[in-house]
Amino acid sequence: FNDITLKISAYSLLIELTQEEKYYQKLKSTLLANIIILSRETELNAYMSLINFGVRKAHQGEAKYYGEIGEFYDKMLEKGVLTESGYLQYYYFINIVTNRIRMKSYKAAEEFINENADRLHSDDRDDVVNFCYARLNFYRNNFETALGYLSKINLQQSHIKLEVKNYLLMIYYELNMTEEAYYIIDTYKHYI
Repeated sequence: FNDITLKISAYSLLIELTQEEKYYQKLKSTLLANIIILSRETELNAYMSLINFGVRKAHQGEAKYYGEIGEFYDKMLEKGVLTESGYLQYYYFINIVTNRIRMKSYKAAEEFINENADRLHSDDRDDVVNFCYARLNFYRNNFETALGYLSKINLQQSHIKLEVKNYLLMIYYELNMTEEAYYIIDTYKHYI
């Protein structure tokens, strides 16, 4: 550890413990001022602390944080911080698309999917891309198109099985497909 790494770790911990804006700002400024000398792990952990704080604040109604979260993800993508073994991890991919959707930047979400799908590991690619298109179409109120994308996902192997079922339930509700909605609810009961 060097002093900067220790300072970043302390601010990250203080954000988690206190949820205070001042530690968010201190972590952000320390990270950005020292980004060149940080290890990938320290940089990733600092960004994740900032993003988690921003998500909590955004969920409490402070939508301005979605923009900052998007900027953090863009910086990490640019530097390759989100890449492991040469691949963009599927959960970061989904989070980036989700953030763009929450900002109602649907075109930016679609562009991200199109431009970065090849960065996903081939084992995850089809399911994650189909899920992201389903989510995007759901928020564009294209429920039947979203349903089509969800039907392409292999639920036996998917890491995102519960999220897929959540969207199926919401789509069935929106399309007034009551029997299908009850079926999904029943599968939840059995799963739990």
